[in-house]
Amino acid sequence: MKGRREEAAEGPSLPSPFRWHLAGKTALLALGPVLAGLSITVVPSGWAGVRVSQLSGARPGTLYPGVHMVAPLIEKVELYNTRDAVYSTAVTEDPKKKQEGMKAQTQEGLSVGLQLSVRYRLDPTKLYTIHTSLPEAVGDEVVAPVVTSAFREVTTNYGVKELFATKREEARIAAAARITKQLSQDGIVVKEVILRDVQLPVEYARGLEALLMKEQENERLTVELAAKEKQVKVAQMEAVSQRDIAIKEAEGRAQSKLLDSRAELERQKLMAEGEENRIRRVANANSEKMRLEAEVLRQNPMLIQKIIAERLSDKVQIMMVPADVKNFFATDVLRSAMAAPGTR
Repeated sequence: MKGRREEAAEGPSLPSPFRWHLAGKTALLALGPVLAGLSITVVPSGWAGVRVSQLSGARPGTLYPGVHMVAPLIEKVELYNTRDAVYSTAVTEDPKKKQEGMKAQTQEGLSVGLQLSVRYRLDPTKLYTIHTSLPEAVGDEVVAPVVTSAFREVTTNYGVKELFATKREEARIAAAARITKQLSQDGIVVKEVILRDVQLPVEYARGLEALLMKEQENERLTVELAAKEKQVKVAQMEAVSQRDIAIKEAEGRAQSKLLDSRAELERQKLMAEGEENRIRRVANANSEKMRLEAEVLRQNPMLIQKIIAERLSDKVQIMMVPADVKNFFATDVLRSAMAAPGTR
């Protein structure tokens, strides 16, 4: 047997050729599943990917959510979130807090604070351009400068009061158009631009508040004056209405009196006509009666004596004599007796 020193001098024993061949097969069998696993990549929902080769760089085209095959150890997939993202600014007056808002100059040269929110997303069809030309922090390094520049260019066209009250929406629309146009060139889709608030300078805000209070007071006085004018008009209308009612009532009474007087005249006229008709009828009746009496007397002359006897008073003594024309005295007596009732 050889000693330990001799074994150490000879060195470690090498494996036989049979063992090297077995080790190589084992390594190849183990490497297959590993390479197969490295050749499969999964793009989750809400994301998109760009295939990047270690040899030629990024490859055109977009990998949408799902399973994709890549060359193991040579290619990889860079993922990008395609969901909506929001870039916001906030203005704070507290110096201890981080200033995250933006300042802009107005037409008068005053500085105002703007609170903005921009909702955007990456266009999946342009991921190759985004990957090769834009920085990784798209929101802070691309969206933020574009939004700030657009609003600062727009606000210089408006006064403080216009930007704060009357033309805020107009300024927002103008800035949103610029932001949308510029970011779309870089493959960023702008979905909404919101101007949440405009913060005025402190001194200007105090002056504007005082001015608004005066305007509000003037509007209140104007409303009260209008209300009083309406009350006066209502009172005038009521007075005119009462006057018209009184006039109509007086006209009605006058019309009623006129109708009554006409009715009374008509009644008197009818009564007069009736009385006239009655007198005429009585006269006609008397005339007819006298005619009939005259006819009867003409036919019966002896009735004259009877009529004379009825008309004479009881104190008058009547003497009956024959009606002889030769006796002039008796004839005169009879004539005087017949004429006596009419003359007395």
